Amino acid sequence: MNKQRVTLQEVAKHAGVSTSTASLVVRNNPRISEATRNKVLQSMEELGYVYDRVAANMRSKSSNIVGVIVTDISNTFISEFLIGVQTTLESLGYTVLLGTTFDSVDKQERLISTMVEHRVGGIILNPASKKLCSNGQTIKSNSYPKSTGKS
Repeated sequence: MNKQRVTLQEVAKHAGVSTSTASLVVRNNPRISEATRNKVLQSMEELGYVYDRVAANMRSKSSNIVGVIVTDISNTFISEFLIGVQTTLESLGYTVLLGTTFDSVDKQERLISTMVEHRVGGIILNPASKKLCSNGQTIKSNSYPKSTGKS
């Protein structure tokens, strides 16, 4: 079963609005009237439209997701740190994507690669074994904010 994904253009046509108006509804732009918003949202639901965040991130070359990579979430200090990070980032409209290395440089490398491939908006890293892996250069060379947790 290879059902094609519903496009935003199809939603717009179904709702009787332009594609740009449907896009503004998806992005929750306040300029759109409540009636138009409801019409587009109803079309999205009826057609089974799912917003493709990955495609949007690729177009904008960024996302509202911040990757956080830590060594051990059972560590009390790290748990408290994560609560603060998540609370602060969520209040600013970001979503936290958490990865745990269990102090393995190999796991750290995989997590960094995955987060970079998914175009996270930034990475907060508590380095495994107190060192950056070969992907440390990947983090340093990308143009997004990052923190290694070192003072």
